[in-house]
Amino acid sequence: MTKTFVATVALQLVDEGRIGMDDPIGRYLPGLIPGGDDGMPVTVRQLLHHTSGIPHYTDVLRRGDDPIRRLSIRTTRPASWSGSH
Repeated sequence: MTKTFVATVALQLVDEGRIGMDDPIGRYLPGLIPGGDDGMPVTVRQLLHHTSGIPHYTDVLRRGDDPIRRLSIRTTRPASWSGSH
């Protein structure tokens, strides 16, 4: 839910001309990205598209063996169809 509301507000601010989609987020949130002044700024557009390269915060919180993380990355394969059903 939070992502939806934040994206809605950000797009309203873009519509009002208060922020730009291709503006670096450091313009509005200075110091948020460590080393963000390396010539590759993260833009508002990248944040909204989830293409900024910033890792998900739960990945940092869940380090090591975590049963919830194991479930979130588990893959399953469909059972073979025998044709007798």
